[in-house]
Amino acid sequence: RGEHFYTKSADEAACLMVAGWNYEKDAGFTVVDITDEYAIPVYRLYNKNDGGMHFYTNSSNEAKMLQSLGWIYEGISHYVYQADSGAGVPQYRLYNPGSSNGEHNWTSNLVEYNMLIDKGWKDEGVCWNLAE
Repeated sequence: RGEHFYTKSADEAACLMVAGWNYEKDAGFTVVDITDEYAIPVYRLYNKNDGGMHFYTNSSNEAKMLQSLGWIYEGISHYVYQADSGAGVPQYRLYNPGSSNGEHNWTSNLVEYNMLIDKGWKDEGVCWNLAE
């Protein structure tokens, strides 16, 4: 399906590779250390009703709304900086309006970001900043 899955767990990555996922190493981003005074959480949710789509958000309200729609809350995925903090590197969130399951992509790569927009993905702006 082309979904990207983000994890900081080596064990989880190993299980996914056994299940047939391709490992892309660090995916081009560095998360913020939990001890950083400006670190904020990113929540991970799972939709069992669409073949296993995962979603990441730093909005507790968005996470709660998705839970009310049947998404399963899987906890904190990683930590980042607030989008307007001025710290770190922007990470963009895009939405594929042509998908039947609410497919999103997160990237800090401007080439990938612009390519997806050119292919019809909708820009949702900077969702958060990553560590440099």
